[in-house]
Amino acid sequence: MKFINLNSLKTFVAHKSFLKLLALAFVVVIVIKNLPNHAQSSSNKQTILPIATRLYLSEYTPRIKVSGFLKPGNLGVVKANFKAVVKKVYIKRGRFVKKGEVILELKSDEIERRLDEAKARHFHKLSEHESCKSLAKKLYTSHNDYLAKIADLEQSKANLQKAKTDADELKVTALDDGYLEECFVHEGDTVFAQDKLVNLVYSDFAYVRSYVSEEIIEKLSIGIQVNVKLGEYECSGKVSGLSRVADPTTRSFYVDSIVEVPNNVNYGTTAEVTLVLLQRKGFWINASALTLDDNGVLGIKVLEDSKVVFLPVKLSSMTELGAYIEHDSSELSLIAYGGEFLLPGQSTEVIWQKSPTL
Repeated sequence: MKFINLNSLKTFVAHKSFLKLLALAFVVVIVIKNLPNHAQSSSNKQTILPIATRLYLSEYTPRIKVSGFLKPGNLGVVKANFKAVVKKVYIKRGRFVKKGEVILELKSDEIERRLDEAKARHFHKLSEHESCKSLAKKLYTSHNDYLAKIADLEQSKANLQKAKTDADELKVTALDDGYLEECFVHEGDTVFAQDKLVNLVYSDFAYVRSYVSEEIIEKLSIGIQVNVKLGEYECSGKVSGLSRVADPTTRSFYVDSIVEVPNNVNYGTTAEVTLVLLQRKGFWINASALTLDDNGVLGIKVLEDSKVVFLPVKLSSMTELGAYIEHDSSELSLIAYGGEFLLPGQSTEVIWQKSPTL
């Protein structure tokens, strides 16, 4: 019978290898002890089911929100047609002007001289015509001479009318009610032909200009309704103009909408514009249900025969409340929540809920 050497046993226990084996055994025991809890936790996770809902095709009115700014519908820049001196400025810039009101007056010795000469020549030709007419009745002058006098009289009338028109332009008046936006001259200034005198903003109508992308411009047409918010003021109108040439810098297209606004709204004010498109058919969904496949195609995940299917769709309208999508089907079984954890072709159970409403 052999006996264990106690000194050798003490030496082995104290050795580092023994201590490492002891620690490893302790870890293994703890892991094995916790295995049932881990399996139970995994089982609980598998019981979390995605939520699905049945969607039905319905009619809706797409709305697109864009920003813009208010512009005057009619701007008038008055220029000088001849050399003159600014005699008097009657209205300061920024003031309201009525139709026919004199804004400023010019002085031109040349224009005044032409008017006097045209009046005198017309009076002379009128006298000659009357004399020749009397002689023609008595057959003291030829018919051709009488016709020549008539021609001279008509020419003098035309010259007089031209001189009066030039003289009328010495008084710059407003063609319609509006505002004097800018006056480019002062009293005593000398102006020449084509020099700017005043800039008028007529208040007969206004419009909002917005810029949209190529994708949106294709959906718009002349005459569709728009709702506009200018600060605290809200109004409606219709699309009056669509650009067919993109801006070379931004690659965007302008959209003009005529609106009725009060006179106290300043031009250039930022506008929130809602474009109301023609009625269409589609499905109303929560925007969170939209997803992309591996190729970047926009779509949703639906159930077909209890299997997950990725369905490409067309997004036609989106708001803060949700989105409208279009597809050829008349009914869809949408995976509304939890679809991001499911793969196409996978079989799954779901919790059904009522269809979302706007």
